[in-house]
Parts: sequence; structure tokens; C-alpha cells
Amino acid sequence: MTAATSTGNALLEADGLCRHFGGLKAVDGVSLTLEPGTVVGLIGPNGAGKSTLLNLMSGCERLTSGRLVIDGRDLTGARPWTFAGAGVARTFQIGKPFRRLTVAENVTTGALYGAEPERRRADARARCEAVLERVGLADRADARVAELPVAAVRRLELARALAQRPRLLFLDELMAGLRAADIATVLDLIRSVRDDGVAVVFVEHVVRAVFAVSDTVVVLERGRILAQGRPAEIAVDERVIGAYLGRHAERHKTPSEPGTTSC
Repeated sequence: MTAATSTGNALLEADGLCRHFGGLKAVDGVSLTLEPGTVVGLIGPNGAGKSTLLNLMSGCERLTSGRLVIDGRDLTGARPWTFAGAGVARTFQIGKPFRRLTVAENVTTGALYGAEPERRRADARARCEAVLERVGLADRADARVAELPVAAVRRLELARALAQRPRLLFLDELMAGLRAADIATVLDLIRSVRDDGVAVVFVEHVVRAVFAVSDTVVVLERGRILAQGRPAEIAVDERVIGAYLGRHAERHKTPSEPGTTSC
């Protein structure tokens, strides 16, 4: 993801995205491109506009102004189901599973939508089983959502998104509240999705996790891009340190080390 000119292979091109709520400019003129098989970490202070930006790029919020092109299609102003049909899938900061359904039923719904929806229930269930195996929930297929611990609910959200066979995947604080071992598992899943050629953008406050897996890190502040670059560059950027990381942040631990906390 970059503000530079696209190579012509962009899955997403966002030009001057703005979302205003009265006098509040939640997102203010953000321009980005996203290429296949890349992972972008989106960080910044609370209220910086990170979740709102994901909402705009998935059709869950309406643009005040700006233009969105997904895989060559202008989807400016389109509804979320149109984005899903164009290959966009996402998770939410607050999980939104169907709580009266089982784990398998939740994931099967994902297989019925997206860019390549299954038309037969048996095929949708087969896709569901493959995804559950991938995220480590195969043994919980018949469990109710209410029976799941937090880490499993997070993986369920990811599984439902992956069942859509997305080309663009947006993850909103998927690691919130997880232990270091669970974070490491999620990072491995993100890497495997990237290796499939999917482009991933994820919002996260566990900064060491962001640095561990991202090709590019984008820092938002007050709805605008403060900085963007490789993780090593962002970690020493004085603007980012002052606005978000903090001058005494322990930036060099890996997510699996003891003492990992969110910034």
C-alpha cells in the first residue's frame, strides 16, 4: 500500500478518501494503492481513523468524497455486498458472529457469498471444513459460538472471511485480547494468506506484531497519513515515535517474547 503511482496491478486504488461526521474529519484525504500478495499494517492513536478507513474501503461507510477502485472496477458509493462480490472480505473490531449458529454454520455462510460463492450446500460445507482445518477450528465445527473462548471467536471471524475466497482481506484488531501464543498463530495465518496472493490490511495496536508481518506500515493521525514505509523505517521515525509509539516503547521484541503488550 502506497501513495505512489500504481504499477497497473493494483487490487485497490483509493484516491482522496474523506469521511466527515459533522465537523469531525474522521478520514481526511487518504490516498492509497494495494497490490496482490502484500501485507499492510495500519496503526495510529485511538481515534486516528483506522477503523473508519477500513469501513470506507469495504463499503460499510459511505464516502463524503473520494474515489475507490477495486480490481479495476469503480465501486465509489457501492454497498458492502457489492464489495464482497468484488473479492473484499473483512473482520470487525467487535466480532459479529451469528451467535445462534454453530461454528460450521457461521463459516458456511461465508462460502455462500463473495467473489466465488458456492451454489450447492454440500460444496459450501466442504469449503467450510477446509477453512476450519486451516484456522485450527475443525474440532469445534459443531460448537455454538457462546461456547468459544475469545481466541477461538477471533479465528472464527477470520475463517468466515476466508470462506469468501477474498482477494482483499481487511482485519480490524483481530489480535485484541489474545495471548502471545495466539498472536503468533494469527501471524502465521496472515502470512499463509499473503502467500496465496491475497492482499491484507490489518488494524492493530500490538505494534510488534504489526512490524513482524507487514511489508508496509501506514500510520494515521487525525484522519491523515502521518507516515508510511517499511517497519524498520517506521520504528525510528521521530514523528511516529512522538505521536504514537512513545520514546521509550520496547519496539524490538518479537510477539512471542514474554512481556509483549500493546502500545
